[in-house]
Amino acid sequence: MSKEDIDKAVKDAEMFAEEDKKRREEVDTKNNAENLVFQCEKALNDFGDKVTADEKAPIEAKCSELKEALKGNDIADIKAKHDELQKAFGELATKVYQNASPEEQAAAQQAAAEAAGAAGNASNDDGVVDADYTEA
Repeated sequence: MSKEDIDKAVKDAEMFAEEDKKRREEVDTKNNAENLVFQCEKALNDFGDKVTADEKAPIEAKCSELKEALKGNDIADIKAKHDELQKAFGELATKVYQNASPEEQAAAQQAAAEAAGAAGNASNDDGVVDADYTEA
């Protein structure tokens, strides 16, 4: 690659850096929102008869609103609906946890600890070796 080609590539990269950053934020926001919807819907199914239909209804409505927002590209709207759903679901999950039997609470704590331990182990052992390299 010639010096001119390299300079052109660097200038192009700098020129599109802001656009790339914005696009990455958009993709990350949408992925996080889709993940939250999935987790909430799964948890509502897992809760079973521990929550009433009246308690599930607001969460289901907020999931639907967030799914609808995900069809567009309004990142601010997606973030706002994500936060609303997260808050509402957090309140319901707290209520379910507080009403759970001690055995269910212990099982939930153990599962959370195992998940945290697995995540910690995965992030610490990424197979990358830090080394210095010099040409001979």
